[in-house]
Amino acid sequence: MKIKVCGITVPEDAVLAVKLGATHIGCVLVEDSPRRVQPEQAREIFRATPRIAHVAVFHSVPAEAVIAAARIAGTRQVQLHAYDELEARKCEEAGLKVCRVFDVPSGSNMLPHMMPAPSRQQPAMLDLAGGASGLTFPWEILGSEAPPYTFISGGVRPENVCALLTHNPYGIDISEGLELTPGRKDPDRLSLFFDTLERGLA
Repeated sequence: MKIKVCGITVPEDAVLAVKLGATHIGCVLVEDSPRRVQPEQAREIFRATPRIAHVAVFHSVPAEAVIAAARIAGTRQVQLHAYDELEARKCEEAGLKVCRVFDVPSGSNMLPHMMPAPSRQQPAMLDLAGGASGLTFPWEILGSEAPPYTFISGGVRPENVCALLTHNPYGIDISEGLELTPGRKDPDRLSLFFDTLERGLA
């Protein structure tokens, strides 16, 4: 299972997350986010955690800006929220691996239609529409098998991750649920999350 710890703003949080079991580290390059880092800061975070996947996160940004920022950050993996498909394809043509984010409205009882279909080279993410803080993704709509090559996000916490595991997700994305303050991870919650995950998968 892929585990992406997102919203990382300092190298030490990334190092601890990887030590505990994270397979992906995400840095948010979104202007109005309290977790925003500059591409140069993302590069230092990524350099501190070699040999795992590094993801730069964008929202409503043209392909040219995504490509330029990813190059500075030193990653070829990007996550696009509120994207235009033409812009996403431009990113792929430039050699980037794009994770498209599909929004699920709060209270929805069905999954969105994901096109292109998620694949190993084109993974996707399901998240709550609008990045609603404090709300939890409606796990029940995932059925017994969550969509392949798709990360599940939206309100994941150490306290509820076992409920998500019953739907056999390909990947989990977690950010706020591990925080001490916006942008800084709580070491105790990080440890609790991975301990709970290990027990749930046993």
